[in-house]
Amino acid sequence: MQSVNEGILWGLSKVFSLEYPNAWGGIIDTSAQFNKSEISGLQQILRSNHDEQFFCVRNEEAFVMRLQKQLRLDETPWTASGTALITGGTGFLGLNCAQWLATKGIENITLISRKGSLSEAGKETIKAIEANGVSVSIVKADVTDYDGMKSVVTNIPNLKVVVHAAGIEESERLDELTYDSYLRVVSPKIIGTSMASITGGEGLTSYAIANAYMDSWGNFQSQNSLAITNVNWGAWKGGGMVNDELAKYLKLNGVQPMEPQLALLALDTAAGRSPGQFLIADVNWNTLHAILPKKKNTRLFEHLIDKIGDRKTLNISRYSFVDSIQDLSLDLRHKLAADTLQNELARILNISNVSSIDKSKGLFDIGLDSLRVVEFNDFIKRKFGLKLPVSTLVSIPTLNAISDFILKELHLGQIDIAKEQA
Repeated sequence: MQSVNEGILWGLSKVFSLEYPNAWGGIIDTSAQFNKSEISGLQQILRSNHDEQFFCVRNEEAFVMRLQKQLRLDETPWTASGTALITGGTGFLGLNCAQWLATKGIENITLISRKGSLSEAGKETIKAIEANGVSVSIVKADVTDYDGMKSVVTNIPNLKVVVHAAGIEESERLDELTYDSYLRVVSPKIIGTSMASITGGEGLTSYAIANAYMDSWGNFQSQNSLAITNVNWGAWKGGGMVNDELAKYLKLNGVQPMEPQLALLALDTAAGRSPGQFLIADVNWNTLHAILPKKKNTRLFEHLIDKIGDRKTLNISRYSFVDSIQDLSLDLRHKLAADTLQNELARILNISNVSSIDKSKGLFDIGLDSLRVVEFNDFIKRKFGLKLPVSTLVSIPTLNAISDFILKELHLGQIDIAKEQA
């Protein structure tokens, strides 16, 4: 790692690979010097027949990314002393981390909060922590204000531990990204990240970039003898950025919200092995691997799934799209069904910008001919379990209407009031 700014491009590339799979080729990270040895390594990568898409080249060596499973948690828990500072300290994640630190030997905890206020549940949590002899103070401050945070930090005696639990999630695709929305999400990131920086986050461009940047910052500082533990969090159950609707959507992708107690137990292991980078998440990697775009690199997970290789070996038939959307809200069902159809049309037409396919147009207006309509109909049969006459499919005026029709046939859409009255 030569510059923390490298993380911005890594985060951007992972979002691009998800949102534009047909245009995605890969990313190769070289040194600033880019010497003759690296040119040779780059040539070998470009000439070789491989399915890797994320490379780091240093001299003549090419490095790739892999996730390695931690088979068991450490039996000896991590301990600390002195004062701990927690950004986002009055939020769900911050308060859980405060409770955890209070059991680790920390004597004083400073909670940084932009609003400086506590919920009733938060007040009870603070009382429980203080009842165990740990002093807790709340400081109103904005982590994006450098001078303000510098004043806060310099006035905290015996500061030994900093935990970053502040963050902002803003949903936008890459083609919707603006400079202002990027700054809103990137600015609060100091220490601590999300799994979005590793797996990417479709529709979460700024969030994935911000977290990837902080991974780079932590790794860069670790190389310079500062003990940094990067924890890429999955979803937490009970609060944080994951509401009930988002939790249902994550389950579609194989990501289960974690019980806080289990997440903190895993954090014990990560903290005890500092410095390093750790992903703490409850993920069905087979499911996630199976639903990623075909051109998206999935060898990152090869040590975590049952069998790597052709997607048929993953027994995807067990993963039922229809079953997975039954418990979602009507609006989210419609969105996921329409997006699924839109993505398939982009693949059939070899269109890199999926969002350029207008869902308010019919199949022929979108660009399908009769043979491609048959191919699209075969996809609907495989994905939704519906066998539709081609004549029925082409008679439906728009892609959104096709999505609505499919959901109604599956008894997952709105009731047609006119039909019921007839």
